[in-house]
Order: sequence, then C-alpha cells, then structure tokens
Amino acid sequence: MRIVRFEIKECIRYGVLRGEDIQVLSGNPFDDANTAVALTAQLTEESCRLERVSLLAPCEPSKYIGIGINYRATAEALNFPVPERPILFLKPPSAVIGPDQNIVLPKSPVKVVCEGELAVVISRRCKNISEKEAPSHILGYTITNDVTDASKFESDSGNPTRAKVADTFGPLGPWIETELDPRNLTLKTYINGQQAQHGTIGDLIFSINYCLSFISHLMTLLPGDIIATGTPQAPAEVKPGDLVEVKVDGIGTLKNGVVGLPQGPHDEREK
Repeated sequence: MRIVRFEIKECIRYGVLRGEDIQVLSGNPFDDANTAVALTAQLTEESCRLERVSLLAPCEPSKYIGIGINYRATAEALNFPVPERPILFLKPPSAVIGPDQNIVLPKSPVKVVCEGELAVVISRRCKNISEKEAPSHILGYTITNDVTDASKFESDSGNPTRAKVADTFGPLGPWIETELDPRNLTLKTYINGQQAQHGTIGDLIFSINYCLSFISHLMTLLPGDIIATGTPQAPAEVKPGDLVEVKVDGIGTLKNGVVGLPQGPHDEREK
C-alpha cells in the first residue's frame, strides 16, 4: 500500500495510490495506523488522478531523526572510525519539504551536500521498545535527502546542528510504502542524471530495528516521526540549478531542484 499526502483545490488530504489514481482516505492514517485493516477501513469511494494533485511530504513529523555514519563505505570515504553505537542528530519539522519542491541553499559562501537515504515512518507512539517489538511500530518506508551545509559542519568541528537544520534541508517522499522488506533494497542518488551514490540497505552497520529500539530508549517517538537510516557513500556537492533524484527499489524516486539565495547585508553573522 502506498500512502500519499496531497493538496487539491487548496485542501490537504491523505490517500492510497493505485496506479495513477488516488483513493482518498477519510482521515489521517496515523490515527489508527497499527494494522492494514485499520487503514483499509478509512478508504472512501472518492478518488482523483495523480496528475491533478500536488504531492506533499507524506507525513508531518514532530521530529526528523538522522543516523550518521551508518555504512562502512561512508566511514571509510570520510575517514571516520566505525561507530560503536548509532550517531544521532535532529532536524526540525520546518526542514521538511515534499517531492518536486526546491532545496534552498543558504546564502554564499557555502558547500552543501546531498545524502540519499531510506527513511522509516513511525506508526504509533513508542518508548523503550525492544528490537523484536520495532516492526509493529513502523507504518512503512519513504525516501529522504539529508541535505547538509558541509561548510558549517567543518567550521563547527563536526557539530551537525547548524549544518542540517535549515529550511528545506529534509526532503521526503514521494509516498510511504507499507509493504516492503527493506533489507535488500538498492539506493541510488543522481545529480543532473549522473549517479553520485549507490548502496544496499542491507549494508547498514546498525539495523533498522536496532536503531528504532535504541532511539526509543532516548526519546518518545510519535506517529509520523521519521528516522533517516544513513547514506551509503560519501555525500555529493550540489549547486543552484541542479536536480537531485534519490531512487530506492520498491518505493520510487524523490526529486528536488536546488536553488540559491543572493548574498545579503547581514550574512556575516551566519558564518
């Protein structure tokens, strides 16, 4: 089942994508998203064509939790030691954008990179759960692009906060796939049609279930929250005018353009 969140006639709705048609849901899939049966009960007879709507980020997370250096290839490329436990960072909800929306680069000078990742979507509130319990708290999977201002990361001695929290730095989409075994999926990132990253989700250092359990012992996870599972290779730099595409088998493609802002009179305080 592919769950979409979309806008049509200035109204935001959820639906289930079936080919090129969207079957509209009566409410929010996170209200009772514990089972496929509960989602099916929300299906209405109303439908619309995919081409006539604007797809939005498929959920509205209260928090976007990223996992850094979760592939050995990434650690080697960046000359990082393999971590002993998941390295976490947060993005605010204001960073999230949907498919086909633009990534807006901060005012120059900057070096911004894109990191294609598989994202886990939380279905229901969870705290202190085990790895065995983790799958029952996952609604499904979507694609994300962990956009990072590498120049701020470097100037802040590796502190990720300023580097990752900017508006538009958390693209999500195009939908949530609920029937998926992520372990053998292939992820690829393209910039202007040229492959920049390639990896297999099964190569994660810390498994999805382990990460979910680990995070739940640190904070309460809420319906719609996102866990970005890590990028499989060194990130690729982007510039204004670029088109970034992140493709994951079994889900689809997340596309976002890149635009820049002109230098302003107060930019010195941002460096």
